[in-house]
Amino acid sequence: MTKMIKFNLIINNMPVRTIEELRQHFFFEEVLNLYRNGLLHKWLSVRGYKKEHDELALVSGDRDEDLINQLIRIFDMGLNEQEIEEEIYILKYKKERLIQLEELDKLQFTADSVIDDYHNGYQNLIQSILNDKEHMPRLKAHINELCTNYMELFKLNFPIFFTTVYEAPLAIFAMLMREELRPYLIHKIDIGNTPEFLYTKSIYNRITALVFNKDTLKQTLGEELKSFKGVTDGYWKDIESKEKRYLIIHLEATNVNKSFIRNAAVVGEELSNKEVNEQFLLLDGIDYKSNYSNNELLYMEV
Repeated sequence: MTKMIKFNLIINNMPVRTIEELRQHFFFEEVLNLYRNGLLHKWLSVRGYKKEHDELALVSGDRDEDLINQLIRIFDMGLNEQEIEEEIYILKYKKERLIQLEELDKLQFTADSVIDDYHNGYQNLIQSILNDKEHMPRLKAHINELCTNYMELFKLNFPIFFTTVYEAPLAIFAMLMREELRPYLIHKIDIGNTPEFLYTKSIYNRITALVFNKDTLKQTLGEELKSFKGVTDGYWKDIESKEKRYLIIHLEATNVNKSFIRNAAVVGEELSNKEVNEQFLLLDGIDYKSNYSNNELLYMEV
């Protein structure tokens, strides 16, 4: 009887030996490719994962969305619908980009045609943001596409871009979640009356204006906006784990009724409302401490 040789899957350039490692390195596009070329099925067989092997054999359909949802269920990834939809849209953009590149290669487009195609793609992306302005998973995918393929064009006309998408507030907050976009939205250092600084300062002022009215903010951001408040008796309360990142929108506090937050389990860190508000910090998980029951923390999951 031929002995089956155990082998590792390679996902994101990392060797994967176990189901636990597969969950840790579950990159949608790569796992989908491994399913389609049969390696995932063989790997489950030689590694002795009979339950998952048998379930994988029952997977049906060919659409990325259908396959991804079935793979997530089989490997018990614990992702919510929004996370899945965001990843599916990112994968959709990648496939469209590959098709465009193949067409350019086949038709040997001129430089002018390539530039026109690039600019049209950018304008279509802006329109997609406006069309999906109330749909956060899709907006995150659109912003990912902006950062991946259109950053140079964005840098050239970011004031116009921002003015255009300002009517889509969810998109603005999705942009604040991306490190590469934050310098264009949040002014940190006054570098004088340069056009770039003045543009960013104007954008920043408009963003802080969105946050100023809490009731309007809650209505605008809807279920995407998370909140927490309560007395913690001088102790830190872990309200979000460090496995995910969070955008801090606002922390209520006064000199008497104090509240603090920190990155999850980071001993010695203590961020007050003065250090938090209007900075739109990104934290890895959230710990909260307060001596007043009505001091509300507003934040969003990245």
